[in-house]
Amino acid sequence: MLLRLISLGLLTISSHLSWCQFSNPVRVGTPTAFQVYSLCSVDLDNDGDKDVVSGLYSRPRITFAERLSDGSYKDRDDVCKTVNYLSSVKAGDLDNDGDIDLISTSIIEGKVHWHENIGNGEFAGAVTLGANMDGANSVIMADLDNDGDNDVIACSKNDNTIAWFENYGTGNFSVKQIVTNSFTAPKAVLTTDIDSDGLLDIVGFGNIAYWYKNLGGGIFATGQPLGTFVVSGNVEMADLDNDGDMDFIAAASVVKWLENIGGGNFASSQTLTAVPQQPTSVSIADMDNDGDKDLVVASTFDNKIAWFENDGFTVFNTEHVVSLNAPGINKRVVADDVDNDGDIDILTSLYDTHEIRVYLNDGFGNFGSFDAVAPYSGTGGSGYGSGGSGAVVSADFNNDGI
Repeated sequence: MLLRLISLGLLTISSHLSWCQFSNPVRVGTPTAFQVYSLCSVDLDNDGDKDVVSGLYSRPRITFAERLSDGSYKDRDDVCKTVNYLSSVKAGDLDNDGDIDLISTSIIEGKVHWHENIGNGEFAGAVTLGANMDGANSVIMADLDNDGDNDVIACSKNDNTIAWFENYGTGNFSVKQIVTNSFTAPKAVLTTDIDSDGLLDIVGFGNIAYWYKNLGGGIFATGQPLGTFVVSGNVEMADLDNDGDMDFIAAASVVKWLENIGGGNFASSQTLTAVPQQPTSVSIADMDNDGDKDLVVASTFDNKIAWFENDGFTVFNTEHVVSLNAPGINKRVVADDVDNDGDIDILTSLYDTHEIRVYLNDGFGNFGSFDAVAPYSGTGGSGYGSGGSGAVVSADFNNDGI
């Protein structure tokens, strides 16, 4: 009833605002006293559903919560207890053994690590790929050299560097190979084939987006500016306008769109004006199954999680509120089909209140009314009770098909 009254009040603010009926949020894992910082979704145990991995910022932890067949989550053993100040965690198969491994960056230690999944969601100890990346803050994996395995690409803000590590095929990697050491304070990296030549290029983001063309043989051209594109939260890649190429969408003071117009050219960045001020995270997915990409946004000043409907012409004026009780800074959202029912759900982490929540989609972009999730208590122990999250990954770790 309280939220219904709040929603009626908000309707006087915007004629394009609507409430949507998500399921009650599911709490992921055991309470923790530290902060949840970033979020992603992947199947770590090969059971067919998405588990959750949390990388702790202020304690040396990457933890793993397994999604069970009843939709609840079970704490698993910590993936890692040796990496501090995790700034990024990503998932993918690095050793071509058919299960999902993890890579991470430590912003204070200035290191890039990989964490081998040795089966059933169990992980070997952290292996350091690169140790001299001052302020390492973003990492991804992609096959840069077209040899059939995933390489690792990372950036570090304090030494202005984007670098990559070549995967030799069995989880053994080259030394750090510099793409650039003159990108002022990079905040994120992505890969896509900008010029359609069959090679994945690197795009770096800070206050300006730069394209580093892949010339083959592990060589990259000098960065070409794609335009001013300030990133303060995360940046995502998607074909937002359904024209067959990848665009970039970033959380900054507002949500920005850098439109790919083909041939390695980009239009000037555009503000998606319906999106609230001070977004901390954005995720891109078709929330209402109408064939176009919508925006899921977490914002600071209004404690809100919401999704914005694409009208088919990249206009996002219709806002669907998921929650007005998602407080604090550094919230993260990931749009993914968590329960394998064919529609896109929302996974969110709350940095200040130390929570991870899942909102389930009814298939039409509707999500249940919000029930408060108790803050994590931080009593110690394994799993989510052992520290705060710097990064969260949702994945099937233990190959149980759930």
